[in-house]
Amino acid sequence: MVKCSFELVNNIIELDESINDYSYYLDIFDDSKTLNHYKNILNSRIVYLDNSAFERKHNGGSIDEQKFIDFAKSIENDNLYVMIPDYFNDSEKTLESAKLYGNFNHNIFIPHGKNYDDYMLNAEKMVKLMDTKNDIIAVNFCDGVFDNHKRYKIIKSLKNMGNLR
Repeated sequence: MVKCSFELVNNIIELDESINDYSYYLDIFDDSKTLNHYKNILNSRIVYLDNSAFERKHNGGSIDEQKFIDFAKSIENDNLYVMIPDYFNDSEKTLESAKLYGNFNHNIFIPHGKNYDDYMLNAEKMVKLMDTKNDIIAVNFCDGVFDNHKRYKIIKSLKNMGNLR
C-alpha cells in the first residue's frame, strides 16, 4: 500500500489525521496551533519533521542547524522521523551534517549532488551511516543532478543501496 502525506498550514491542520497517512511537519510553520497539534499526536502517529530546506532556499533564507536540532530533540520519540539538515547541490556539507546530526531514533537522510556521480556517492556514504531498520533515504527534486537525469532512474539506483521510502 502506498502511503501519502503533505504539509498542512494551520487553518486546515485539523484535517491532518483524516487525509494524511502520516503527519508531515515543516518546521517553518512554528505557530503555536500547528506546534501543539504535532506535539499532541506524536504519541499515536508517525510524524516526519522536515527541516524546510526547500522552502528556505526559495525564500532566500537558510537553516539554523542548531535551533532545528534542538527543537527536534525537544519533541523526539519513537514516532518522530527527523530530516537531517541538507544543502542543495552541496554533497560535502550535506554529508557533514548527516555525520554530525544523524543520531535520532529515526533519521531521514537526503543526498545531494551537482551531477549524477556526486549525488550517488553522497547517497552511498549516507547509506553507510544508516540504521536500515529505522532510517530513510529521501529524494529531493531540485539539485543539478536532476537537470540531466530522470528522478525515477535515480530512485531505482538508490533502492539497490538501502531503505528508500
